[in-house]
Amino acid sequence: MMSTSLLISSVLIVVVVLVGWRLQVHRWRRPQFRPPNLPQQLPADWVVDDPAALARRLAEREAMEPRIIPGAEGLITLADPQAPRKTPVCFLYLHGLSACRQETSPVTELLAARAGANAVYARVAGHGMGARAMSEVDGAAWLESIWEYWLMARNLGEQVVVVSTSTGSAYAVWLLEQVGVREKVRALLCMAPNFKVRNRYAFLLTWPGADYWLPQLVSSERRWHSLDPRQEKYWSTNYGNAALIQMQMILDDVQHAPIETFDVPLMVQCSPDDPVVDAQFAHRYFHRWGGEPKEFRWISVGPDESPHVFVGDIMSPQRNEDVIQHFEDFLQNLPQ
Repeated sequence: MMSTSLLISSVLIVVVVLVGWRLQVHRWRRPQFRPPNLPQQLPADWVVDDPAALARRLAEREAMEPRIIPGAEGLITLADPQAPRKTPVCFLYLHGLSACRQETSPVTELLAARAGANAVYARVAGHGMGARAMSEVDGAAWLESIWEYWLMARNLGEQVVVVSTSTGSAYAVWLLEQVGVREKVRALLCMAPNFKVRNRYAFLLTWPGADYWLPQLVSSERRWHSLDPRQEKYWSTNYGNAALIQMQMILDDVQHAPIETFDVPLMVQCSPDDPVVDAQFAHRYFHRWGGEPKEFRWISVGPDESPHVFVGDIMSPQRNEDVIQHFEDFLQNLPQ
């Protein structure tokens, strides 16, 4: 007897083929977004050699967008606000899809504070402003915003430690693919990295014509239930499937990135029971990574904990110190 999964797969393929016959030729293509615009410098009116001025400029820009949820803003923190300076290392935090910097806070904050380092907390374009804003931008805009925050971090530290959660880790790999970036990165620290989602049908998101036929097969929105009022506040718990298509396009790229050539130290902390990302794929991806040293640590979670966001004051404050300490130990043992 045909298994349920095989039957579902067969039906999906038949539906896709039948829909394909109805598509106009120009629609029968893989979803794609425009190439991101990646300037080599921040805008001329940003004073890049003054850390305090740079922090103020970012705060002013974020304040001009009234839809940003308080606490979700892009942010720069200075190691010593009384004597701002470029520090030996700057930490750059990249959050996941539909989230913001509160996602695993205070992990990056404490790493930076204990290292006496400046820090940059990205707000990916369209995020931290509610569900509708996510549908107003494309994947290229996400990457452009990541690049802009990278330029800030590059100006605030001699080297940069990138800290990422979930899809933020995919953004980090994309960032490391860009010319001149790896030379400035001290290490990449990943929590629950999304290099491949766990849903076995995710690959369909970037099949030819998916942006046309997918909304006809499933709901046009993804909705999920928050586990905490603060999660409801700081995450977008419903957003259009177009965002998932944009995410999958980025994942398709990073899955084939030449990471064997990346000479950046890497530490990953991940739960084998993660229901969102494919943890076993992340483990195999880690073994492909060319940089040394590298370390992969499995996280065991209890029955009432989140296996995906397994750290942070909102979801798992009891694990903050454990995760931070392992990241600190890794950084302290890096060769000078």
